[in-house]
Formats: sequence, C-alpha cells, structure tokens
Amino acid sequence: MALLPKVSAIKEEMENILKIQTYLTSKAGTIQTEEIEEIKIRKSREVAERKDRVVSLLKEALQEADFYVNMQKIDVKSKNPVERINSGLKVLIENIYDKLNYITDFIESTKELHDLLFDDNIQINIFGEEEILNKLALDEMLHYIERNTQRHIPVTMKTLLELYSKPPYGWLPDDIRGLVVPISGCF
Repeated sequence: MALLPKVSAIKEEMENILKIQTYLTSKAGTIQTEEIEEIKIRKSREVAERKDRVVSLLKEALQEADFYVNMQKIDVKSKNPVERINSGLKVLIENIYDKLNYITDFIESTKELHDLLFDDNIQINIFGEEEILNKLALDEMLHYIERNTQRHIPVTMKTLLELYSKPPYGWLPDDIRGLVVPISGCF
C-alpha cells in the first residue's frame, strides 16, 4: 500500500474531469448553436489538460509516497514511480510467498515434463557432489510426504498441487509435478 501525499489536488482534478465529462455527454444529443459547440470543444481540451495534470500529480505523489507491506513501512530507494511500485510489490510477494524461491529450475513445457518422466538416463551420484536442482523444494515436499505417510494420511497429486500452489509456496503445477518424479523413485 502506498500513502500518497497531496491527494486533495489529485482528487479535485479528477472530480472536475468527471463533472465536465458528465456535462458534455448530457448535452451530446441536443441541437446546439455554434457558440455552445465551441464551448464544448474548449471543455474537451480542458479535460485533456486536466488528465495530463492528474498523471503528473500522481507521478509526483508516488515519488514522495510512503510504502507499507503488512503494516510495516518499507524503505524504497528509487525515485522513479514505476520502480518504487515494483519494489513494493516485490517485497509484498516475498512476504506472502516466502518459499517461492525454492524452485530454481522450472518446467517450461509439458514435453519437458514428459521427458523427465520417461528419462532412462538417471545417474546415481556416488560422491554426493552433484548439485540437485530444486533441492529445497524437493526436501520440503519429501518431508511433507514422509510426515503424512507416518500419520497414515494418503498423499495424492491433487493434495500436493493444492498445497504447493498456495502461499507460502506459489509453485506452478508443472513444477510441482516435476518435483514428484524424482521423489516417486524414493519409495
């Protein structure tokens, strides 16, 4: 959330735009004199100028705005409004989906998932030095499956998809399916 300074000027400009537009649309179908048509043209230009002013006022306000995530003020360094909003959204997403970064290698297509499923060339690592892709995600899922197995709670693909697609994970369905393939060989 952003707390904007100087919102009264922005609000006033927007109200004036709406009033003028309402007047122009209400008088659109009636027969009018040349003077009234000229007034309508001037008012249309005024609306365009006011819209430009609203945009510039919003940009200025966003440069000075305070950003809050989960009721905590965050420090955003940039003065560019787009970068400030993106930084705030990034912090918000990282707070909600704090395990989103567990997936580092993504499944890009169903063909890639199919190839992973039917890969006959799986190598066993003897020395333990090989880097395991998505290790944190694999460990997380493996612990969940082990916990539920010990409690005699059935684990289905549907329950895994439902659990890991929600916060704090937010993983994509194909990535979740891609994690199940190496885990299924553990049992």
